[in-house]
Amino acid sequence: MPKQNYRRLILALCLAAGLLYNSWPLGYVLDAPTARSGLASDLELAGHPYYWLFILGDVATGLVLLLVSWVMYFKMNSSHSKSWALACLGLALFGVFTMVCALLPSECTVTPLLRCGADHGHGLGLDAATSSVAAAGLLLSLVSFGLSGRSANLRYLTRVTLAGWAVSGLVFVSAALTESRSAHRTQYAFLILSGLAIAVIGLNIKSAGQKPGTSHNRTHSAPS
Repeated sequence: MPKQNYRRLILALCLAAGLLYNSWPLGYVLDAPTARSGLASDLELAGHPYYWLFILGDVATGLVLLLVSWVMYFKMNSSHSKSWALACLGLALFGVFTMVCALLPSECTVTPLLRCGADHGHGLGLDAATSSVAAAGLLLSLVSFGLSGRSANLRYLTRVTLAGWAVSGLVFVSAALTESRSAHRTQYAFLILSGLAIAVIGLNIKSAGQKPGTSHNRTHSAPS
């Protein structure tokens, strides 16, 4: 497949992943009480209406981003610069741990020991730990492209997206730790910005595969 087609495929996959990661609006139709007051992860709890559909959305997100990282590393860039490799690694981490988080039983904890079957709300939940690793992966990709983006405008867009995403994440964590009634709203904002961040990463990958002057500034010989 020509590299131009890989660029288009990557962007389409990143847009799809960003949408799949934001399956929570379906909760207002399929599980309205939970969507209006609970966290997005509550929609995935066994016994909730269509919980499997929300789990499937996260698993599909992870699989799509693993495909993106594979295409990036093996099909898009033969030089494998450090920033490119880190961006690939970040997307792979986000994909893997998003799937792990969705598939883990909600009763698992990592304190005082790694175990399952703990009382709800006691110990550090494995879903929180795996979500943190996933977020670190997305952060790694955003930072990599924010520092080495192909164009100044794209680097600026990536940095602005990174800043907004990071602030929304901190606000959500603060609201969740204080058990604020608005925690679910701040999480939804964080998920939206996460989807936007994935789309921006797709734009960076697409741009990185282009050669300067391939579509513009072609020279033509003037008539003598």
